[in-house]
Amino acid sequence: MRYIASYIFVLFIFFAASCSDSDDIRSSRLADTHENRAKLTKHYLEIVPIRKMMDDMGEELVASMPAEKQEKFREFWKISISDEYIVEVQTVAQKSFTKHMTVDELQAFIRFMEDPAGRSAMNKMKFYMADVMPIIQKQAISVIGKFRNIENN
Repeated sequence: MRYIASYIFVLFIFFAASCSDSDDIRSSRLADTHENRAKLTKHYLEIVPIRKMMDDMGEELVASMPAEKQEKFREFWKISISDEYIVEVQTVAQKSFTKHMTVDELQAFIRFMEDPAGRSAMNKMKFYMADVMPIIQKQAISVIGKFRNIENN
């Protein structure tokens, strides 16, 4: 469960921005306004859809399971990730990126994801996370356990 939460957090760091006019999106002259951030975020979520992110995450989870459980989990995942859930995540992502990112930062995300090498790198990020997260989680769990022991003494 912690792996899923960590994976989602890292993915969301890389997802969000909007605008229907590509020239406006690439223009460094856009004012850093809430409206422009919202447009850029909308555009980014069109480039990197939440549904695809969730489908990819489900497939990564399936790949880590015993073969005899994979198909059952895949079907359960598809049922569990409803359209309503996707809208909820997209709404939170839209608000969060609009609030926390600047126009320049959102434009950088868009340029990165529109670049073939950037998109390819992002698609490989799941492999990086699969390699790195277990060791990070192991250490975090160890530190929390030690802290609790110290706190209880």
